[in-house]
Amino acid sequence: MQDIFMVVTLLVAFGLFYGFAAWCDGVTRQAGGERE
Repeated sequence: MQDIFMVVTLLVAFGLFYGFAAWCDGVTRQAGGERE
């Protein structure tokens, strides 16, 4: 059961990370930040 718990925790962590990154990217584009 420990392995399953670790896998689920990693999936949730990666999901939150990618969701946060996509949200930040959307906010940056809405702000008109087309700067490199």
